[in-house]
Amino acid sequence: MKHSEVTAYLKGLDDFWVLARTILFESAGEPLEGQEAVAAVVLNRAASPGWPDTVKEVCLQKNQFSCFNAGAGGISPDKLRYPWRYFLMSSWKQAKNIAERAFRGELSDRTNGATFYRNPRTATSGWFQKQIDTGKFVLTIRIARHDFYREKNAPQKIDWSALVGGGD
Repeated sequence: MKHSEVTAYLKGLDDFWVLARTILFESAGEPLEGQEAVAAVVLNRAASPGWPDTVKEVCLQKNQFSCFNAGAGGISPDKLRYPWRYFLMSSWKQAKNIAERAFRGELSDRTNGATFYRNPRTATSGWFQKQIDTGKFVLTIRIARHDFYREKNAPQKIDWSALVGGGD
């Protein structure tokens, strides 16, 4: 499925459902802390200058989340629409629970302001590695298979209050 097709489908969903899918597709199989950290990165981006202003726009930004990129294998239309058919039901429920907690303002940012993450064992972006090598990105925390980063002078605490507090 092309990125434009993924985007077209997901644009019809509200932020909650897009975040739940992003958490699931990006971090299923990671511990709870890692899945919460992926959600925190999305919220950190949406609340930071220079990024789209909504959770949905952040998640749908081209080439940002590999689960939605056609070049990374893409997602079949059925998997995108009915993720619970392809993952353990407990994984889907956990992703929804994390998204619910995020929008109720009950999620904490254990990433220290990270706006990026990657799995260093599978990451292939030369651009991303250059940001690390030149000191533009600093490692904030490692959780399971993901390393979390923020820009060197970016704040460690990002205010999510404009995004959370009354989700679906």
